[in-house]
Amino acid sequence: MGQEADQPSPGAPDPILGMQVFRCRLLSGPEQLRALGHAWPWLDYYVTPLVPIVGLSVPISLASSYPIFQLMPENPAPEHRWFMGIFWLISFGCALALLTWLYFFVPRWNCLVLFENGMHVQKNFRKSRALFNDIQEVIVDPRWESAETLLDVLGDIAKPDPYRPDPRAHQSITVVHRDGTSRWFGVLLLYFEPKDVMTFVKQLSSKVALRKN
Repeated sequence: MGQEADQPSPGAPDPILGMQVFRCRLLSGPEQLRALGHAWPWLDYYVTPLVPIVGLSVPISLASSYPIFQLMPENPAPEHRWFMGIFWLISFGCALALLTWLYFFVPRWNCLVLFENGMHVQKNFRKSRALFNDIQEVIVDPRWESAETLLDVLGDIAKPDPYRPDPRAHQSITVVHRDGTSRWFGVLLLYFEPKDVMTFVKQLSSKVALRKN
């Protein structure tokens, strides 16, 4: 019998953490915004970000082109003007590609993975890979601090109805290591399939101390 379609498939073993036991499935970008309370998640994910992405690309490309423009003569020849225009277009394209990558692709790195001997938690560029013996406790809490991505900014702007429970409550996770360091991952649990998160937390509680604030 094959594995059920609604179950996440196991991945490759880790040389230190061992065999992969369970991996939470990441929601799509629009589904994540819907979980954050957006009424138009597809529009907010694919269309709304184009304004800040394009808007930020212009000053970034101008700033990167400025040193080159300073080297040009005060009244540049036509061929120099062509060069300046092409250079700015390349700079604009690079800035646009960078911001698009940061918004659409970096959040796909997010993961919640349990291994035989440890766990791997990651949100964007912040991650924690540790053996269970090196983890003092894992805290699930409702903290909401500074935004990390454009998706987080959009989630903060589109606040839910104040008369309903905040969907972000108890969706952050903090991994406290025995060496005194800790890693906080804001609203990370909200980005995965709810059933997978429940399974992850249940299995994790049998491995390390788990506390809810």
